[in-house]
Formats: sequence, C-alpha cells, structure tokens
Amino acid sequence: MQQFRTFPFILLVAPLALAACASAPAPLEVSAAPFLNDAAWPGSERIEIESAEEVFELGEDARAWVNERLRPIRDMDARSEALAEELFSGLALDVSYRSNANTVAAETFRNRDANCLSLSILAYALARHAGFEAEFREVDIPEYWERRNGYSVMNQHVNLRIFPALRNEALVVSRKGVELDFRPLSSLPHPPARPISRERALAMFYNNRGVDALVSGDETRAYAYFRAALLADPGLDMALSNIGLLHARHGFRALAERSFRQAVALAPDNVVATENLAMLLEADGRVSEARDLMITLKRRRENNPFFFYIRAEEALDDGQLWKAVRLFEHAIELRPHVDQFHFGAARAYLALGYDRRARHHLKLAERYANYGDLRAKYRSKLEALSSL
Repeated sequence: MQQFRTFPFILLVAPLALAACASAPAPLEVSAAPFLNDAAWPGSERIEIESAEEVFELGEDARAWVNERLRPIRDMDARSEALAEELFSGLALDVSYRSNANTVAAETFRNRDANCLSLSILAYALARHAGFEAEFREVDIPEYWERRNGYSVMNQHVNLRIFPALRNEALVVSRKGVELDFRPLSSLPHPPARPISRERALAMFYNNRGVDALVSGDETRAYAYFRAALLADPGLDMALSNIGLLHARHGFRALAERSFRQAVALAPDNVVATENLAMLLEADGRVSEARDLMITLKRRRENNPFFFYIRAEEALDDGQLWKAVRLFEHAIELRPHVDQFHFGAARAYLALGYDRRARHHLKLAERYANYGDLRAKYRSKLEALSSL
C-alpha cells in the first residue's frame, strides 16, 4: 500500500504508513464519483485492470504445490505452521522481499518476489486452497519512507491471519490462528493491527499498481489504477491522496483539495494527505491553515527516524552530501539497528571520499539486514570498496 510525494508537492503514499488514530473519525458518506475526473485522462478507460478473480487466483503450479505439500497434513495447526514455514524459511518457496513487487497471486508464486501486500495476497490464496479461512489485517507501523526512481514513497503495512475452516470435519482442527507477516522492518516491536476486508486489500493492490505507474512516468495508467482503487473502496485514504496529487499536478486544484481533505477526514493520521493539503493551501495563499497543519506534522515527526531517513535520501539525490550525512546520522541515533540507515550513510560518506566511514556503515548494514539477499548486497559493496 503506498502513497508518495513529489512535485512542488512531494507526496505519494505506499500501502504501509498510518500511525494509530487517537480516536476514530466520524463515519462519512463515501463515493468515488466526487474525486474522479475521467475527461482529464483520455485513454484511461482502455487500461486493462486486473479483476478481483485474477488478483487472487492461483495458477495450476501453485494449486499442485498446495495439494502435494500441505493437504496431506491432517492436523490443521500443523498444516498452518507448514505453510508459514514454506513461505518464510527459504527452504521451499524462497520468497525475497522487493518493495515494488506488486503482483497477482499466480505471478508472485512464480517469481518468488513479493512485498507485504503481494505476499499476503499469495498467502490468502494458498491458505484458502489449503482449507483455511483468512483475514487481511492493516498493521500500524511508524511513518516509513523509501526512495524509488527519485520519488519519496511512504509505505503502509498489511499481513494475514489464517484459521482452520470449521467445515473440515474430517480433519483435526482448532481455532488457533497463525499470523503470516513479511516485514522488512522486523526489528520493530510487534505493532497493533486491525482486520480489513478482501475488498480493501484489492483496492490497496490497485493503489500500489497506480504508484508503480506514476513512478515510471505513466500518469494515464496511474489514474486508471487509482480510479479502480476508489471504485473498489471509496474510503481508501491513500488512493484519495494519490489521485489528489495527480489532480494537483494538472491544475485541478479544487478537486485536489477535495481529495486531500476527504483522505484526512477518513484517516486523520495520514501524514501524506495532510502534508499535500498544507502545500496546496500554502500555494493558494491560505498560509495560516497551512502553518497549523505543518506544526502538527512536525510534532508527530520529531522522534521518527524514518522521516529523517527519507529527508536524507532526498538530500543525497540533490547532491547535498553533508546535509545527507547529518540526517542519516540523526536517524541512526534514533534507531541504530536499521540497515537502510547505515547503507544510506555509507553512500553519503563514500561520495564525500570518507572510505573508512563508508566501510564502517556498510559493515553495520550487513549486520542488521533481515534478509539474505540484502546481506549479500551489502557484503558485495563492502568487498568492492575494500578492494580499491
């Protein structure tokens, strides 16, 4: 799930970032229609959008794998543990984390690349074929940013909980649930989570595909996917924020403001929509309201290392190397054991010619990496630097 930032605004959001709300917002009447502008995106109606069936359907190879590896296990608790083991141990499916791997279930099974949402979709499809009930859950994590092709992308997070289906009377069952979670930030403490519908998970998938299209420069495709997300779930705040960004970039400022305000009303802790709204208001001369919004955001972010990390990445992209170093080091002070922070610091120090500091941070990045492919990446760069 993703939102983002760029433009005079810089705001895109990925399906991963929402702080816990202090209180639930009042229910709103939500419809996609007030936030769409199809006439401004000719050709978007011809973009082929995957159906819900295509997103969640397993291929023959995946169904055969479930039949061979899981269905022979009669005890359902053992079967669920086997599914988790196969997904995460690296011994069988060997799935690797890739933040932009926004693929349907069948493709994820074939490619073995996934982010939290695509892995949850695959796990949902596998679990249902293996005789389980499954529940998507949205997980509260800190504001977490990454850089993609010059864009700042904020991620929100989902996982899956599976339960044996009680209709399997011939099997040994209990209602013990198993959580399946693919978290690149597994060093974080276990955060709270809440169930979401299959329809919301589908809308998040469409939103992510829209982010992919926008990052690659295809705004027509991006609009088509954000539109599909809102038609699937008009209350999806990240899609409202992202489609608002498209409106703003093309001069539809009233429509952009309406989209941002709706996103904030639905999810007061959506920092991307709040920041986009503040930038829009400031550009329109409504400085007082914009300032109030930015003060609120600043208070939320004072102790969030990932906010300083993304600002460091932006500074690095802009060639402001010492500013990047200061921001990376501040992020590390706030949370020392995150590999991305050390890798960023290593890149900044290397660009400044401080090879010893770069090696130091590369070693720490390798130590704190959660996945084997990331550790190999850092080790390779460290070896290349040491050979100079």
